[in-house]
Amino acid sequence: MVGHVARHHPMKDHATFLAAAARLASLRADVYFVMVGRGVSLEEPALVEAIPAEYRARFRLLGERRDVAELMRAMDVFCLSSWSEAFPNVLIEAMASQLPCVTTDVGDAAYIVAETGAVVPPRDVNALASELLKVVSLPMKARELQGKTARERIERAFSLTAVVDDYSALYEACASRSS
Repeated sequence: MVGHVARHHPMKDHATFLAAAARLASLRADVYFVMVGRGVSLEEPALVEAIPAEYRARFRLLGERRDVAELMRAMDVFCLSSWSEAFPNVLIEAMASQLPCVTTDVGDAAYIVAETGAVVPPRDVNALASELLKVVSLPMKARELQGKTARERIERAFSLTAVVDDYSALYEACASRSS
C-alpha cells in the first residue's frame, strides 16, 4: 500500500504522483494506492482521469479524513510528491508512524528524511516511480527496518525534547555572545 496525504492543490502535484503510481501499478499487480486530503475524491475529474482505467480499482481516494494516523498504519510506504513545500509536517507524521518515505526534494524534505528515505527531484515521474518501486520491492523486514529507522530519526531530531534542547542551546549561544 502506497500512501499519499495532501490537500488537492497544484503545489502538491497529485499529477506526478498519479503518473508514477500508474507506472508502478503496471509493474506490480500487488501494489495499491491510498490518497487522503481535502478535495482528493472520486468527484474530482482531474484526479480520476489521471488514473488509467485498468488500474482504478487499485486506487482509493478518501477525501479529507480525521483518522490519518490510523490510515498511515495501513500503509507500507509514504510518498510526498509536491513541487514546493516549506517544512512538510506530513513527512514527520509518516516517519513517526514508522513508514519509509519517498519524497521530492522540496523545502526541508531532504533534511527531514535524511538517510532514512529516498529523495527525488520534483516533477520527475521516472525518478518517483523508480524509488517507489525500490521500496515496495524490499522484503517486508527491510521495509519495517527502514520505517523503524525513520521513527528513530524523528524521535532524535524532532521530538519535543529535542526541539526544546535545540532552542535552549540557541538561547544560551545568543546570550553568551551578547555578554
